[in-house]
Amino acid sequence: AFVLEGLGDLLFGSDVKPLDIGIPQGASDWLLDSFNLYIEQLEIFAAGTAAVLVS
Repeated sequence: AFVLEGLGDLLFGSDVKPLDIGIPQGASDWLLDSFNLYIEQLEIFAAGTAAVLVS
């Protein structure tokens, strides 16, 4: 597997480009100020997405 990954990097280049799709980043200020909880907005978004997919 490592050989294939290295070969792919050699053939196509290893310049990783970020894909910005609008997922929020950083801590939730409301939860941090109100309840002193440090929860990333990404985690809240992922939990909401998982809840929608399960239901």
